[in-house]
Amino acid sequence: MAIVANALKSLTGQDQEAAKKREALEVLQEAANNKIRDYREEIEEIYTNPRNQDWMIVGHRLNEEVSESRVTVKNDDTFKKEMSSAIGDFFQGTSQGVKDGFQTVLTTAVNSLLVSTEVGERTFSKFAVITENNAILRVDIRMWKRTFVQGGMFGEWENVFVYYAAKSIVDHRKLTLDEL
Repeated sequence: MAIVANALKSLTGQDQEAAKKREALEVLQEAANNKIRDYREEIEEIYTNPRNQDWMIVGHRLNEEVSESRVTVKNDDTFKKEMSSAIGDFFQGTSQGVKDGFQTVLTTAVNSLLVSTEVGERTFSKFAVITENNAILRVDIRMWKRTFVQGGMFGEWENVFVYYAAKSIVDHRKLTLDEL
């Protein structure tokens, strides 16, 4: 399992095999970057277009976002620790209980995506409203995994995995008393 950009940098050979691997990784990186861009545009549309909002967003912009793409992701302890660390970093001002809850939801989603070896695409999409540093935030999470035929055109890389997370402040004046 490697971050796509790091895997590309690690390919140093000049022979035909290295060129094939480099080309395959470049295609995977482009697919991953396109998926991240699509998720970013989808979330920005939700945040900036009132017709698409189920929770009104203050400032009409992203507050914070994080994304990453990896190849040949396995459902192992190393990846789970890295995801746990990423969640902790993303929710720095959030209570431990909220972090733990999100971690459980995301771990379940990641497990369901990674356990499947079925060739094709799988996605996960979720939003939640949480509190952080005395503010109400909307958090959007998107995940995508594409699994390939082993030994096919992508050779040793079994899959590509992308996650994207964004958060923005919710306009509390738009919420009802029951929603608060």
